[in-house]
Amino acid sequence: MKSLSSSRPVDCFSAFSLAAMLARNTASAALRAQARTQTPALPAGARNMATLREIELRLKSVRNIEKITKAGAQRVLGMRCLSDR
Repeated sequence: MKSLSSSRPVDCFSAFSLAAMLARNTASAALRAQARTQTPALPAGARNMATLREIELRLKSVRNIEKITKAGAQRVLGMRCLSDR
């Protein structure tokens, strides 16, 4: 048996397994890092394209804002009518 350090003897098989495992982890980490930095090829002008769900949520949001604005306007008009009396 060989010894990597003086306190812990290691046989050749486990040292090789450890080296192989570290090499695999390093390679997979490098591939993940490369995948994060690369952007997929998209048609021109398509990078900001919204999904159907995002469009529906935006329309719902706009409708709710319209309701709030309309209610606020009615409240202001109601106060104006009361102040005219």
